Amino acid sequence: MFDALAERFAWADFRGCAFINTIVEAADPGSPAHAVADEHKRRLTAYLGDLLTAAGHADPQAMAPRLTLLVDGAIVTAFRERSPAAAQVARGIAEVLLAA
Repeated sequence: MFDALAERFAWADFRGCAFINTIVEAADPGSPAHAVADEHKRRLTAYLGDLLTAAGHADPQAMAPRLTLLVDGAIVTAFRERSPAAAQVARGIAEVLLAA
């Protein structure tokens, strides 16, 4: 996952995440755009939970939101710094969390 993020972060036209950008721009939680973007992030967390469950993780429901936070943080940092390095930093943090 983090390798794929690093590849995307290196693209010249990388502008962050459309869903994160939408949540920020359509800040009213009642707006349809905000709701769609929020649902996407919830589905990402659920998908990561499913992957963790399949991998036999002891507490996938606790770990999935942590990984989502790492992904979102890496996206924002990569855009702010204009560098794909955030993906590898996030990977390192994920490895520590998963090994604990």
